Amino acid sequence: MGRAFQNRKASMVETVATKTKVYSCYGREVYMAAISGVVDPTANLTCVA
Repeated sequence: MGRAFQNRKASMVETVATKTKVYSCYGREVYMAAISGVVDPTANLTCVA
């Protein structure tokens, strides 16, 4: 593989790392909202954007 592949690979690694941080943060928030015990989503203040 050539240099272009190496550059693209490095770019993809950075992108995936950034997306992983964001999605894990949102996933954690959803998880914490789910285990808080509030059944009604409109009454759960952690879900309101």
